[in-house]
Parts: sequence; C-alpha cells; structure tokens
Amino acid sequence: MIRIGIIGGAGYTAGELIRLLLWHPEVEIKFIHSSSNAGNPITDVHAGLHGETDLVFTDEMPFEEIDLLFFCTAHGDTRKFIESNTLPDELKVIDLSMDYRIKSNDHDFIYGLPELNRRNTCKSRYVANPGCFATCIELGLLPLAKEHLLKGDVSVNAITGSTGAGVKPQATTHFSWRNDNISIYKPFEHQHLPEIIQSIKQLQPDFEGSIDFIPYRGCFPRGIFATLVVKCDLDIETLQILEEYLCDFKGCVIVVSHDRYFMDKVVDHIFVFNGEGDIKDFPGNYSDWRDWRIEEKAAAAKEAAEKAAKNAPPKQSYRTETKRKLTFKERKEYEGLEEEIMMLEEEKASIEEAMSSGTLDNDTLLKHSMRIQEVIELIDTKTDRWVELSEFA
Repeated sequence: MIRIGIIGGAGYTAGELIRLLLWHPEVEIKFIHSSSNAGNPITDVHAGLHGETDLVFTDEMPFEEIDLLFFCTAHGDTRKFIESNTLPDELKVIDLSMDYRIKSNDHDFIYGLPELNRRNTCKSRYVANPGCFATCIELGLLPLAKEHLLKGDVSVNAITGSTGAGVKPQATTHFSWRNDNISIYKPFEHQHLPEIIQSIKQLQPDFEGSIDFIPYRGCFPRGIFATLVVKCDLDIETLQILEEYLCDFKGCVIVVSHDRYFMDKVVDHIFVFNGEGDIKDFPGNYSDWRDWRIEEKAAAAKEAAEKAAKNAPPKQSYRTETKRKLTFKERKEYEGLEEEIMMLEEEKASIEEAMSSGTLDNDTLLKHSMRIQEVIELIDTKTDRWVELSEFA
C-alpha cells in the first residue's frame, strides 16, 4: 500500500483528490492537514464524501508515516513550506500548485504530464502537476509539436468552470455573476502560458510563435472546453493523407476551410449562413450546394417574372405590349458568357487534375490552389450573370 499525506485539504482540488484516492485499491490516506479545520470531519467541508470516509482533518504532519505527500496549497505556499521545512529523504512529493512547473536549476521537480514525461515522472521524487488550462491545451498541440508541424502563432479560446477559481468566494465566482454569463479574464497573460510554451519547445525546439490565449469564465461548475487554431502548410501528400483519414473517420467532423476542392472531397453536409441568425443544413458538398443555388436563383427569377406579369395592370388598347430586350452590349455579353464559363470549367478541371497528380512542388501547388479559388469565384459570378441575362434573351 502507498501511504498518503495531504497538505491543504479544504479546497476543491483536495476534495477531488481525496475522492480519487479513497477508491484507489493501492492507497491508504494517513492524514489530511488543515489548520483551520483540525478535528472536524472531512465531510463537513467535502459534503459529497458523506458515507465514503470517516477521516478527520488534522494540524499534525507525521511525515515518517507516509510514502507520498500531496500539496493542494495556494500558489506560492508549496515553495514557502519546502524552503522552511525538512522533508524525509525517501518521501516523494506531488505539488498541485504552479510553484515548480517551470524547469529551473533551483529545484528537481519534473513536469508531470504523462503524455510528455511519463518515464521521468515515474522515476522522479518530485512531480509538479500541470495546470488545468495547460493540460487541455497541451493535449491538443503536443502531437503537432512532436512532428514539428506548429508554424507561426497559435490562437486559443478556452472556457472553464467556476471551481477552477478555488473554493473561496470572489466577485466573479458567485452564482449571480456566473449564471447565464461568460466573461474574459487575463487575455494573453494567463499564468499557464509559460508551462504551455515550455512543453511545446521540449518537443519542437524551433517553435518561435506565440500562444494567443483568451480564457473565459463559464456559467458551469467544472470542466474546460478549448478551441485551438493553428497555421498548417500541407503539401499534396499530407493533404491526401488527411482527406483519406477524414473520409474513413466514423465520427463527426466540423470542417472550416476556404479550400472548396478539399471540402468537396470530405464533407457530406454544408452549413449555410444566410445572415441574421439564419443557418441552413444542406445535404451535399460545396459543388452540390453551388449547383442547387444556381437552379434556385433561376427558378426564383422565373417565378418573380411570372408573378409580375400576372399582377401587372392591364395594358391600354392603344399600347403595344412589349418585353424588355437585351441591349446590344448585353446581347454581346450574353453570347460570350457561355464560352467563358465553359473555358473556366475546363481550366478548373485541369488544375484539379494537376493538384491530384502528386507531382507538383510546393510553390506550384500553392499557385494552383490560389488560382482554383479565383476560377471558382469567376464561374459563380459569370453563371449568376448568365442566369440574369437569360430572362431577357
């Protein structure tokens, strides 16, 4: 059995730690220290543990009876305690504060993210537990850093529950503030940024970008949801691998991309934002939606013309009913549009074939990618104009 001691046992972090340790088959909790609650049952503070433990808080710290010591103290207090007290040589320490997360020559703590430092964490006497935001963000970025795929700055939006601010009530943690509300705090200067950058550079030393992190307070008690946006220059081979992976993926993927060719390959639904909160779910890829939109515009124009003709006032008998005709300039434009659209479609097909060949270098691939976007926009614009002029041809 691993004998455990806990210092700072009255906070949210300690409450969750105690709950986990009580159900661990290889652990025995020997003491939970809290000077302000000494002698009181643990359940007086952590009511959710009623029926699970009879432990009481103590103001004593019998280090000789334990193998592992947890610090659940406020930031700064762990360092003060260790510097002013002598701990047994064989005692192992896990610090849940941020005092020792940054590597330094003045301490021997290992940053205890298992996905990053599993082996060293198992062997170390001193372990600094990663921060909550840091853990969430690092688990998303470190696989990319391992492959040296982080290019430039990284944008992060992350929202956290109220328990992350600690058990002591504050102006921004009570119900009246949090309920049905979110708010930004510490933008671009959150205290977890140094450990995030440290972890990234451990795997990708040449990373020179910044982590542009906007933290939010959420209207819920616990949990973190993070959105990470990275810049990624994909060569054609990597892009094809990504396409194949997404096509075979069994779950749900939301793709936000300006690459219409890529979207045609991997999506089977389109969310169409029409403005003013109107969002439609279209079954199909981008090209399907574009073709449908052209047909809809043509049908709407025809319906409007028929309705206008039906509701038009009766013509005077002495006037001859005439239909609006194309001007000479419009006629020439109309006659040329079909050929222009056909040529653009041929150019689009040619570019797509070249991009799929896998033989292009990065510069040529980039030029083709930019050009195909221009061609698609030209096709859309000219098709819309052809539909408009065809009503009077």
